[in-house]
Amino acid sequence: MKLSLITFQRSLPIFLLLLVFSLFTGCSKDSATAPLNTDIPTANKDISEAVAGSIAMDNGGIVDQLADLAAIATESDSFTVAKLWAGSIGAPNYDSATGTWRLQFTRERGESGGPFHAIFTRTYTYQYRNGNGEPQRQWVVNSDTACSIQFGILEGSGECRTLRICKQLTNMNGSWLATGVNTDTITISGTYECIGLDTLRSYQAVRAMQYQLNLMFTNIRCLRGKSVDFSRQVTGNMSGTFLANVAFMSGYSYGETNIFRNMNIAMAEGDANITIGSERFMGDLATGEPSADN
Repeated sequence: MKLSLITFQRSLPIFLLLLVFSLFTGCSKDSATAPLNTDIPTANKDISEAVAGSIAMDNGGIVDQLADLAAIATESDSFTVAKLWAGSIGAPNYDSATGTWRLQFTRERGESGGPFHAIFTRTYTYQYRNGNGEPQRQWVVNSDTACSIQFGILEGSGECRTLRICKQLTNMNGSWLATGVNTDTITISGTYECIGLDTLRSYQAVRAMQYQLNLMFTNIRCLRGKSVDFSRQVTGNMSGTFLANVAFMSGYSYGETNIFRNMNIAMAEGDANITIGSERFMGDLATGEPSADN
């Protein structure tokens, strides 16, 4: 779903309702007790935190989906794949007409009421393909290992809360092609979109950001299979756009309420290097937290 600035402006009444809702569902300015960031907020810094949170593994971001895809490119059958997710909702369903599997699951991390908590639902599709690009039912069929996987994120929703930010994801989708799934390292290209509401908190201000993030990437690389510390193994580049409406509930305001930015993101050694205009920000690929270098 593509949203324009006009669409965002028309959606402000809904945004304000969501904003009020967020203040009473664990994202209020009174919910944290630990020290917060003391930096003066700027539009680009807020954007970088929202983007880093949408990428991070713990939050159910892009790296989390990359880890799932890497695991799918390992198991000999899709019913074994389903066991990788304790929150799977039913068994994977196979459509013989299209040669495509479908899997839905809910995942939870952290503890409700603790300093970090995330819970989210995802629906995936995936299709194993042989060397000719034709579908095959499993990763291995008659000793023939699939060479690529077409992976889709049909939908996703959920919430992630830390002491700094509360992310309420309302929709997400993606279409990725993984190649080299018969080797140790796979390469992934595709598109990704997410829509949500972030409430950001610091000593200086509480503000809410209704946003849409669109990204495109080529040649993202990671190891095949389930790996320890997966976020440190992901490398590659993404580029895209960030569109948002911002509302300040208290404190310092940078005055910009309708935001549009182009950005480039480089992932390596566990960090996302986010470039917005002439500014660069670093975010942790595991947690989404800003780097001390910011």
